[in-house]
Amino acid sequence: AYVFFSSPVSKDFVSNIKNDTSVLPRIGALRE
Repeated sequence: AYVFFSSPVSKDFVSNIKNDTSVLPRIGALRE
């Protein structure tokens, strides 16, 4: 999961999170 946050696509990934708050719980689970 950390690979996504350290990769260049993370910026686009964050944009998707901001547009879809329903994915936030999913991200929290991955970061745990």
